[in-house]
Formats: sequence, structure tokens, C-alpha cells
Amino acid sequence: MKQRCGRVGCGALAAVAFLAWVGCARAQDPGDDLRQAPFVRVTGTGRVSVKPDIAFINLGVEARGATAEQARGKAAQAMTAVIEAARNSGLEDRDMQTTWVGLNPVYAPDAESRITGYMVSHQLTLKVRDVDGAGKVLDAAVEAGGDATRLHGLNFAVEDVDAAESEAREKAYRDAVMRAEQYARHAGVRLGQPIRISEAEAGITPPIPMAAMARMEADIATPVSSGEQEVTMTVEVIFAIEGSPQ
Repeated sequence: MKQRCGRVGCGALAAVAFLAWVGCARAQDPGDDLRQAPFVRVTGTGRVSVKPDIAFINLGVEARGATAEQARGKAAQAMTAVIEAARNSGLEDRDMQTTWVGLNPVYAPDAESRITGYMVSHQLTLKVRDVDGAGKVLDAAVEAGGDATRLHGLNFAVEDVDAAESEAREKAYRDAVMRAEQYARHAGVRLGQPIRISEAEAGITPPIPMAAMARMEADIATPVSSGEQEVTMTVEVIFAIEGSPQ
């Protein structure tokens, strides 16, 4: 005779947690350690807010010329000045990375698509380890590159997230235990030892707000605000169930 799971109390308590009793575990989970014993599966989340400790300035230069060589020379001169300004601001060569170099023809706005010149663009990423000084580095680079400078964005990050992830992991596990105990209590059973623990990849939420750059006048430093980033850890824990439903 085919056994029906409903007779032994099989059912989900919630979207992230359910109790599986003897007779139902085989169909609900392929693990051998879960097939012969009741269990509760929960997901816990832990979040920690941290202040970014590095800033990334993405900027570039654009230059035009009648020939490709003229455009290249102008762009090279402007980018060399930007890099030198970054060095003078305290950045090391390891903190400067060229991310793009491009050369394109410039066409006349007519049907014949005549080439009237060429445009060269360079893009550079600056890694600023002193977040509070990011505005001054940005200003120096823009001033050095002059009108050829193009600012593509300013981003913040946390270079060493190990401590924040560890704290978030502890919070996630405590959250999972709290949820499991709550479900066990409502089901009238006792919570046992953890059978399986699995962790999702850590998530980092970008800081809010990013920056304020409304004015870039020569006598006013560009104000930037690093805000905070949120490190999130998610853990799934399967606990054994001791006792039986009342």
C-alpha cells in the first residue's frame, strides 16, 4: 500500500522554512542524512554597514586634429599632464591604470560622410587610498588636463571586507537560529543540532549618496561624500528536529 505524506504531518511552514517528518524527507531532499529524520530548513541574513576606504576616479581626455598624428599628440600631452598631477597628489604608479585608448575619424555632417579630422580618447582609472582627499586629486587632474579632460565617474569601495563579512556572517547565523527556534516553537517540537550549513556569496551595496560635484571652480575644491556600503551575508541552515508534533 502506498504511504501518503499527509498522515505524518508533512508541510511547509513558510517560504524560507519548512518541517519535514519521517516518510516525507526522502521526497523533499536528496541528502542521505536528511532522509530518515525530521528537519527544519531556514535562511538567515546578516548586514553590516562600513565606510569605504578607497575611491576610484574614472576620467579621460579627448583631442581632435586634422590628422590622426595631431590628435594623438594632443591627447598624449593632456594625459601625460593628468598622470603627472596624480603623482604630485600622492598617487603611486600602481594606483593608475589606463582602461581605454581609441582613435576615430571625425565626419562632416553631410551625406558624403567626408572625413574632416580625427579624435583620440584616453581613459584612466585612479585609485585613491585617502578617500577624504579624493576631491583634491580630482581637481588637480582636471586642471592639468584642461578642456580636454572628461570626467566619467567617481566610485567608492571597501578594500578589505574580511572583518565586515565575518560580522555579517555571525549575524546571519544568529538570524537563522532565531527563525528555526520560532518555527520549532510554533510546531511544538524541540530544535536539534545543525545538520548542514551553506553560505551564499557575499553582497556589497554601493554607497549612498555617491558624490556632490555641482561646482568645479578653481578656488573651490570639489566636495565628495563616500557614504556607507552595506555588506550582506546569507546562510542556509538545516537543523534536526527532536521530539514530535504535539
